[in-house]
Parts: sequence; C-alpha cells; structure tokens
Amino acid sequence: IGSDLNDFESSQWMCFAASLAGHISNTAIEKGLKRYLKIRINDVPKELGDSEWSSNYELSISSEDLIATFLWNQLGSPYTNLRWRAAHAVIRNGKFGNPNIIEKLIEKFETTNALPFHSPDLPFYYHHARLWLLISLSKIATETPLALAPISAKIIRLSELASDHCLQKFYAVNTLQKIKDNDPSFSYSQELEEQKKLITPIGTIERKVGSFPRANSYMGRSDDVPEPELEFSFDYDFKKSEINHLGGLFGIHTWQVTDDMKNIISDWERSVNSTYECPRNISSSKRSYDEQQPYGYYLGYHALFVAAGKCVKAHPIIKSWSDETWEEWLKQYTLTGSWLSDSIDYFPSSLPASGINLEVYEETPSIKE
Repeated sequence: IGSDLNDFESSQWMCFAASLAGHISNTAIEKGLKRYLKIRINDVPKELGDSEWSSNYELSISSEDLIATFLWNQLGSPYTNLRWRAAHAVIRNGKFGNPNIIEKLIEKFETTNALPFHSPDLPFYYHHARLWLLISLSKIATETPLALAPISAKIIRLSELASDHCLQKFYAVNTLQKIKDNDPSFSYSQELEEQKKLITPIGTIERKVGSFPRANSYMGRSDDVPEPELEFSFDYDFKKSEINHLGGLFGIHTWQVTDDMKNIISDWERSVNSTYECPRNISSSKRSYDEQQPYGYYLGYHALFVAAGKCVKAHPIIKSWSDETWEEWLKQYTLTGSWLSDSIDYFPSSLPASGINLEVYEETPSIKE
C-alpha cells in the first residue's frame, strides 16, 4: 500500500475500504467499524449524522397518515419544484376519489412540522405548506368541485385558520365559491360571505393633490417613531417593489408596512434578522427566489400577505397612488388560471408495443443514390 500510512488521504482510505468490501464478510466490516468508532468516538463531531433517537422519528401505522405527512413535508419544501410535484399529487388524489388523504392533509393545517420527514434541527416552511395545500384544493375545485363538497365545513375552517394571510384566505374562498356554484345543497353561504368580507377592501378614496403624503422605499421613517423591537432587513428589490407597492395601494408609508411585517415575523421567528439568512445555506440571489427560498425570504414573503390582510380590513384603497385595484394586486400572486399541466396528457401506465425492432438500423438511401 505504501511505506507510510500516515501520508494517506481520507479519499484513498475510502477507496481502499471500498475495494476490500466485496471480498470480506459482513461480520468483518461490522467489527472493523465498531473498532474504529471505539477508538475515534471523541473525534466525531456531534452534528455529523442524525440526531439522537426520539419519538419524533416514529412512523405512523396508518399508510394514509404516512402519505399525508410526506406530502405535507413536500408542500412545505424550500424548493419550488418539489412543492409543484406535491401539489399535483394532492390534485391526483382528489381526481381519483381518494378523500382520505385530502382530509388527513387538512388535519395537519395547524401543525408547524412534518416529522419524521425532515430534520427537527431545521425550520419547516409551514406557511408554504398551508398555502400550497389551499392552491391544490382550489385546483381540484376548478376541475371536480363536487369531490370537495362533503368537506366544505373543513375548508371553511381552513379559511378561518388562515386569519390575516390574505393569499391563503383567497384560495380557501375561491375553493368554496366553486363548490357553491356546482353544489345545489351547499349550506355554508353565510360563512362564505363572512370570509369574503375579510379580503374585500372597506372602500376606495380618490386622492386629491397634496393629500395623503406618503414616504416610499427611498425615504426614511419619521424621527419621532421608534424602530420595531425585531431588527430585520429586507432584500432591497423586495422592499422597493413588493413592500413599496403594497404601501402605495393603501397610501401608507413604506416604513409603516415594513414595521408591520417585522412585528409579524417576530411572532414566528426571532433568531433570523434578514431575508438572506438560512440555516440550510440556500442561495439568496434574486434570480433564484423563484426556484428556492432562503428561510428569511420565506418569512418576509408570507409576512407581506399577512400585512396586506391587515391593511385591507383597516384602510381604504387610495386611488391615484396606484391605478391598480386590490383584485389586480392580489392576482399577481395567484394561480387561478390554466396550468401548463392542463395541456399535457398523463403518462401512460403501460406503453403499447410498436412492433419496430430498434436494434436494427438500416441506412436510408440518399436521393442521389
């Protein structure tokens, strides 16, 4: 092997172990590993490997609960592609008449984790999970609304639990409205109207010249107004566009909206101080936000909709600060139209034989020949 084993790098030792593994017994490998761990146990960092065993890792004996928990974990993924896949899986369960999984997912709406399918040491994006579950239900209601009619009362409850999160409430209301339009026996019209009012502006005011002076994202806060307790910095572009845009809709100073959002975030998480921070070390570049969201950005994103939900109940729309209506502002963030998948057939479970021998290739003669 060599004259001095101390000169061997770790990768060389691993190659050596891999080459031996196919020629020795499992017992020998086990003894060797135990001996190594006994000698070097104090050198192994605690954060290496899984956490200590706890009841959090125990699996449910119910296959439906297992599936629902796994989907709940994927709906709350930091990665957008995984949330899309989970949403399609939820929609398939609805289309194929499997309400048990849907109901199990609804039961998880108030939970803030998806154990044992993620590390307990990392935060779970439960606001993502709630939002994408409601997106999935809205899509089911678009295509097969009667499949959700038996659980209308539970969807009413989801809308109530969404509280001031206007985007979550929008999808719950949208789902209920589609059920009502197709189910003559729908008996929750009063509750639906009450939920609609909570995301409907209290009025619209035409702004006169010189009225409603407003500080945008480039202007500072008033000197006599103290900063919120939580120090949290927002991504520059997110503040300039999303937060400033929301403030303009209601004629509110941008710093007032950021103050509200900081107070909202402080109720969820106090150990993160910017949209760039993430215990998973997810990239925080603007171009990557559509594909993956750092934990801080996730908090700011959902705080925006909670702040908007509070604003729409307390302030009228100020017409000339923004020509946009509340509905147009909300529509920027919704998925109520057609999806790309709507024009794609399901992949067949079995492919018919073509009768063509693909292993034989005959060169086609050219025109000249």
